[in-house]
Amino acid sequence: MSDEAATQTLTAMVCDAGGHVGSICVGTSAEGHRGVFAIAPIRAGELLLSVPRTLILHPRLPADDSSASAPYEELRLMLLLRKHAKNAPSSDKLAGWLEMLPSEFHLPTEWPDAELSLLGCASLEGAIREERGELVEAFSRIEEGGSLPGLGLAEYLWAASAVASRSAHLAEVEHKSGVPAMVPFGDMFNHLPSEAPAHALFDAAAGTYQYHALHAVDAGEQVWLSYGSHDDSVLLRCYGFVPTANPHRRCELALGLDGLPPAHREWAAEHGLDCEQHVEAEGASWALMGAARLLSARKDEIERGGALTILEGEAVSPRCEARALGRLLELARARLGEVEGPGVAEVEASGIASELSERGPSADDPRAKRRRGEGVGEGARADAPLDATTSAAARAGQLGGGAAARSLARAFREAQAEVLRAAIASLVVALELVEEGGGSPEEDPAEAAVP
Repeated sequence: MSDEAATQTLTAMVCDAGGHVGSICVGTSAEGHRGVFAIAPIRAGELLLSVPRTLILHPRLPADDSSASAPYEELRLMLLLRKHAKNAPSSDKLAGWLEMLPSEFHLPTEWPDAELSLLGCASLEGAIREERGELVEAFSRIEEGGSLPGLGLAEYLWAASAVASRSAHLAEVEHKSGVPAMVPFGDMFNHLPSEAPAHALFDAAAGTYQYHALHAVDAGEQVWLSYGSHDDSVLLRCYGFVPTANPHRRCELALGLDGLPPAHREWAAEHGLDCEQHVEAEGASWALMGAARLLSARKDEIERGGALTILEGEAVSPRCEARALGRLLELARARLGEVEGPGVAEVEASGIASELSERGPSADDPRAKRRRGEGVGEGARADAPLDATTSAAARAGQLGGGAAARSLARAFREAQAEVLRAAIASLVVALELVEEGGGSPEEDPAEAAVP
């Protein structure tokens, strides 16, 4: 569907339901990404879009004792049943929007393990595999209940990706936790990590999801939203992209505290020194720097108030600070070597990528047709029927991936390398300043200790 046809379809859908569409349209950027653009100058505070609740696809509001995943499972099922409804009436008010939804999203939960490993981040890979396992279990429960006749795991994973990457948040006064919701037309806004010109909020009193301009936008410019202050791993995992620039970019670095006595590790965990360990361009996070200082401090330094100094984010002593920064430099340089090591290019050169391609569906396979946007209507299936007892690993073996997954994995590793190089430069400067002040990591350290 062309941008002009998409704009006409969505505008008619919203306005016919009593909503409002301002000076915006669907357009395609120079990079080939579809989004929302201004068709005339927009003033700060102007109402861009108001989508009535009757068009918003959302699950029932949760009971206080419902699990956090229940609303998402319900929304996935609602989306699938609506999209693949047999004998769906031509008057379905969401028909045009459903037709516009992408046929694939490239979220990592859909990647095979071979391509998932290209991310080069064990913690992220583990979290994605865990999430994928949960999705497979959810599909098995639904499949056993007969709620998705004629639809398979690939369709369910498609719905999970659609909900993850395109849903907003619907909050009511009496249910502050809210539920995920899919807002037609509103889901066309793309993400800008900082200073986005638009803001979205559900107005419970009016029963509409409203989008307002935060500042002026010139005609022809893209109108962006901010999805939140997310790092690259969250944006990749939940939305399927890695931005070229991201002020919230960071790289996880785990500094183990296993060398400390159990009581000391408990103290560190109690004060949050074992979590949120990462580096940003400016250097180490509070927790990572604190853990490094704890491991580098002498027993007498801790006994003289060093523990409180660490919690305040301050240097215990020049010697301790030099040793802590040295630890972090060694850790960051090792991680950079891993990130810059054998990756996507080497995998492609070794023929593994072509092997993955050879294992993929043929041109006439339903999965291939679905990825080309063919046969996605009634009766379309992305894989053969699966027994409910099929293992998560076996089901995961039927997932797609390909060039899009490898491109995203490469972009993620390059972004990780970028922030590591910047962090290393910042740590080097910090260490030089400490050494100029008389700190030296070469002094004989006493055994590290905590209260």
